[in-house]
Order: sequence, then structure tokens, then C-alpha cells
Amino acid sequence: LAAAQVTIDDRTCGTAPAQQDYRGTLATTPSGRVCQYWTNQSPHAHSRLPENYPDKGLGHHNYCRNPDGEPNGPWCYTQDSAKRWEYCDVPDCGTVTNPTLPASAGEGEPVTSEEIAEMYTKTNGWCQNAASGDNIDMVYKDDTYTSDADGPSTCSNICSPFVDAPGYVGMQWRDVARGARCICFFDDGYVPTELLAGSVAQTGKTSVGPITGSGDATHYCYAYKGYMGAEGTERRSIYSDNASLDDYINFEVYGADLQVANVEKEYDQNQNHAEKTAPVFLNHTTIMTTGNTWSSYLLPETVDIHKDSVLQFSFMLEEDTVDGFQAVCLDEDREETGPNGKCFVLRSSQGWVSHMVNVPTQTNLDELSYHSIPVGEFFNGPVNYLVLIQDSDGQDRSLGRSSISDLKLISLENDLLEIEIDDVMDYLKNDQFSYTRDIGDAQDETDFWMSLSEDHTAVQMNGNQWKALPLNEPYYVTHSTVLELDIVVGQSVDFHAICLDFDLVATGDECIVVQSPIDYLDNFHHMTTKLETGVAKRLVIPFGSFIGLGGGDSVEVKYIAFVQDNDNTAKHDGRSTWSNLRLYDSERHNIKFSFFWRNCGDS
Repeated sequence: LAAAQVTIDDRTCGTAPAQQDYRGTLATTPSGRVCQYWTNQSPHAHSRLPENYPDKGLGHHNYCRNPDGEPNGPWCYTQDSAKRWEYCDVPDCGTVTNPTLPASAGEGEPVTSEEIAEMYTKTNGWCQNAASGDNIDMVYKDDTYTSDADGPSTCSNICSPFVDAPGYVGMQWRDVARGARCICFFDDGYVPTELLAGSVAQTGKTSVGPITGSGDATHYCYAYKGYMGAEGTERRSIYSDNASLDDYINFEVYGADLQVANVEKEYDQNQNHAEKTAPVFLNHTTIMTTGNTWSSYLLPETVDIHKDSVLQFSFMLEEDTVDGFQAVCLDEDREETGPNGKCFVLRSSQGWVSHMVNVPTQTNLDELSYHSIPVGEFFNGPVNYLVLIQDSDGQDRSLGRSSISDLKLISLENDLLEIEIDDVMDYLKNDQFSYTRDIGDAQDETDFWMSLSEDHTAVQMNGNQWKALPLNEPYYVTHSTVLELDIVVGQSVDFHAICLDFDLVATGDECIVVQSPIDYLDNFHHMTTKLETGVAKRLVIPFGSFIGLGGGDSVEVKYIAFVQDNDNTAKHDGRSTWSNLRLYDSERHNIKFSFFWRNCGDS
């Protein structure tokens, strides 16, 4: 069972030209930058994960590796957010004829207790399946250390070549008096075919899943924190050995293309019906759905949703459902309930779907719509599944036909709104807060979010929204303060207003109504300029004069707020774009009138 002996120590050097066999612990680049852990997605999101590049030396570490065969040798993502990756300076150790697992594994640099704690959860006793208590498939090696104090570090080194292998669930060491044995544990059927020199395999167990310790304290069980669980087992069966896929859809995730296989699993319980039609993948870009179906697709790797994550795609509605809706979801599992995922309703024939997020841009029949959903504003964490729902609960459940195309998950790290303040360009973070008219009187539809343009100059509002953006620094409005902007109202609703406020509660004095079919709103100031729906207009608002400030007066403001009020049942109605904002002081000269009259006498 022993692996073939190698003629070099691949922990100190790599074989030219690409040095893909390097398994050392170098974790800095020639520029001095520290490498990012391969299992981390911050500061740089990536797809070079252990499950995507098996047997390439990746794992829960930040050592230089060359998983994808870069011609100039090992490299790493850096912990410097301004530098995505760099090559490493790994010595060339010549030619090797059989670069298998190192015979001397376990003799590398000592692993610290902090590093072990980051990778493993320790429990005393013999390792067993945490759920069933079953024994586990293993690879073990005896007489590996002479002091119990060296057990954790030595066994961590011995098992390190397996950390990136499919099915690895943890390790165990036991006292010198019991043989100084190191054991590496695996799910049923996943013991590697290549073993360490001097090691022994025991297979034939049925255990699949997390492990824990049980029994006496001469054994010490370490459950691997990077174990992927049930999704990992399923993922390996679909995407094993980077198998070539024929039927898949491209899903661009943080700049890397993921090929999502057309292996459909039901989402949630008992939502599909026996006669349902399976969705169809078209041209690796589009998923076509017909009739009632709740379909989930396991991603080739776990994807992290961050606060700045945005899901983008096109949606086409060809036939509407009866008493149903269409939605797209990202979820950690295949259950719709719970905090580990979210569904976003794109179209509904049954009204508001209360337990999901109802996006403001609702698609009409035979219409192609483009969506950019800030999913990170609704939940954060890992997801394993892409989910498409077409719920059709009418008498004919075959009704409904729609498609989603060009899926992309991006990170808007520089999602900023440009505003000129006192002749200096400033950039407001896209931290949107709900704005309200009175304390406890919720006006904002929290399902809806303003969209910022790619050039950072405009915000677009869809549906009922009362949203405020914090200024980077407080601004003091005087009697001469002017707020200037471009606006186009694409679909008018109850009213549109813009506000400068100290807090998130509008008493009315802070807001200027720029369009309203209502003649007058109590406590709000009104522009005399009337906007025409669909026509762009440049507004120059003497804000200080509107709110009644006199010479020498000033008020502190911390937010700029945009209001698109829609109190009707169809909360999705309403569309406006606000752009090219300026805030500055400008003395406004008094207007002088001269009146002439004459008495023409009685007529």
C-alpha cells in the first residue's frame, strides 16, 4: 500500500518548469506580501478551491501552490486587497520521475496549536461518525512521534496531503504508550488510492458525515472544519475529477465562470407535481422553465454572499401562471425556510409573496427585463444551490413559461454615488437606510433598493421607496444653500421628493416635493416647477430659502433622502432617476420690481 518513493523533497523545492509538485510552506511573495488562505474568499474571491482542484496541494493553508499550471511556477492570492495575486520564489529541484505523495510527510515544519484549532474541532476519544456512531474508513501510520506533546502537530502534517482530497473528515492521534499512531479519516469510498509510505488503509465502513470523539482519553479526535457535508458528497458525484460536462449553464461568480450541471433536485418539499416538465438548458446561457416547477441546481463550489454581492441576469416571461409566481433563489440547502438563503420574486400573478423578497421591477408578458439585485443586503453567508421557481397553483399547473439568462454574481466594492459638495467631488457609500415620515410609521418598502449607475452619477428608484444615504461629513445648510440635480420621472406615483435631514425621520420641513398630482402635502415644501413624466429636467432648488433660513442661520444635515411615495396596492409602480447632484452655497440677489401706473379717470 506504500506510495512510490520520490527522489526529491517537494516540501523545499518544485520540479521545473511549472513546479506543480511543490508542497512546501512558503507563504509570502518576493514583494513581501502574505498569501491568502486558499479556502478563504477575502480579500479576493476566487475559484481555486480544493474541491475544484483535487490533488493539487490546496487546502486550509496559505502556502504557495500552482493548481492550474501557471507557466512561471507556484503563486498565491495575496492578503493585500490592492494586489490580487503574485508568483512565489520557489527553488527548482530538477526532474522527478514519480511525484506522488511525500514519503516523509509528518516531518515538515511544526504546526502550531493555533493553526490546528483553526482547521479542526478537538474532542477526546476514538473518532466515530457523529450521527450514527459508526466506524470510519481510514489511513493510519504507527510510531510517528516519541513524545505525546508532538502528537497533534505530527499527525496534522501527516494528514496534510489529504486535506484537499474528497471526503476527508478529520484526523486522530493517540498516546505514545498506545503506539503513537496518526490516523486520517474519510467518508465511505473516498480513501485515496495513493497512500503515504509506511501507511495502512482500513476500508469497508459505511460512515459518511462529520465525526466526533468517544471513549477513553488516550485517543484524541480532530474533526475537519472544512468538511463540505452532504452537499460535498453530492458535489463530488456530479463534478468528480473536474469531469467534462455537456449540459450546463455558465454562471459567472466574482469574475470566474462556474459550469453548473443540469442535475435537477426538487427545492423545498412537495412543491412539484408528478406531470411537471423538467427545465431545459439552452446554449450554456439560458434556463427555460415550463409549468409548475421548483428546481435546485448544486453549484460546483460553495459561494459566499457578502454585503456588496449583487446578482445580475435577464428574465423573459412568455406565458403567465395562474395564482403563482416566478422567483430565483440562492440557498445553502434545499429548504426554502431559514436564514441561510433568499428567494426573489420576479413576477407574481397572486399578488405580494410575503415570505420572499418582491423585486421592484416586475416583468410584463412577452417582455425581457434586466435585473441587478443587491442580494448581500438581504442575507450573507455560504450558498450551495441556484434555485428557479415557477409556481403555478391554478387548475392547469402546466401554465407558465419563462427563462433566465446570463447569470452573474458580482461584488460592487466601489458602489458609490457621486455628488459635488462645495465644488469638491465627494462619493457617498451605498448604505441605504429606510426614511420615514413619523417615528413608528414605516413608509419605506424594505424589499426594494435603489440602483446606482455604473458611472456613479445616478440613482434609480423602482416602486415605493423612502431611502436615505449618509453624507460622509455633516453639512450645514444656510439661507444661500442650493441643491441642484437632474431628474426624470418615468412613472409618476403619489409624489416624488428630495430631502436633506439631520436624522431618518421627516417632519416635512426637510423635504422638497418635485412632482405630485396632489395639489398640496401638509408640512412638505413644493416646487413651482411642474415635471412632465418621461422628460428630463434640471432642477436648481434654493434649499435654504425653501426651509425659511435667514441670514446667519444654519441647520446641520447628515443624510440626503430620496422619496418615491406609492400608497397604492401595486407597490411596484413608480420609476424615477436622480443624477448629477450638486450641493453648494450661492448668494441669490433680490429681484427689484418697478411699478408704473396712471389714473385714467372714470370711464
